[in-house]
Amino acid sequence: INGSDALLTPCIVVLEDNKHKLQKLPIQEGIYSVKQLYESCNVFPTAPMIVYRNSIIKKNKLRFDITIKSGEVYTFTVDFFQHTEQISVAHTGFYNYVMRSSSATHLPNYATDLSVLNILNHFNSIQQEWTNTPAFKVTALKMILSFTYNKYVRCGLIDNNAINTIQTLFSTKSFQHLLQTTSLHNINLHYWLFISYIKIMPPKIGYLFCTYIRKLIK
Repeated sequence: INGSDALLTPCIVVLEDNKHKLQKLPIQEGIYSVKQLYESCNVFPTAPMIVYRNSIIKKNKLRFDITIKSGEVYTFTVDFFQHTEQISVAHTGFYNYVMRSSSATHLPNYATDLSVLNILNHFNSIQQEWTNTPAFKVTALKMILSFTYNKYVRCGLIDNNAINTIQTLFSTKSFQHLLQTTSLHNINLHYWLFISYIKIMPPKIGYLFCTYIRKLIK
């Protein structure tokens, strides 16, 4: 880390079959300001890829938001970045991140998954230049969809609870505002296609279509 406030570094993902894979970073090595960091990537590579300087956490009394049950680590990171001047980026992975299919990230929980929308309320209160960068908005959108829409599609969920959760998500004004104001410029094709699809397709029809396609692929 040297004199920087944080270190962004890839982790080594360990799957349940004990396969190891280095999670590469889409950013060149170097030292960045927060704004430079967001301007240098399409989607921000969120935790567990960040080492935080403990003194900054203690000095500013940074804590996890207990109202957010999914995606709370990224919210913590954004809070941390408000007190950060320099971030180092290195491509050497030096720790393992074990991925389990039974984790909260992969399994639906209707009672808590929509708490991810509290991320938007949190972000709307932040007045920083870098929160208007395309990568910041795309990352926020990715976080919210990964804990709701994407996760439910992967699980092939077409029950009433899943449909109601998706409709609640898409009817939320803060989510719709983020969706419509997320720029599609300078992002990779994968996210461009997905965000464009989400914007165009009616929520229920789009979700059912994706879910049935997923089941056919399986």
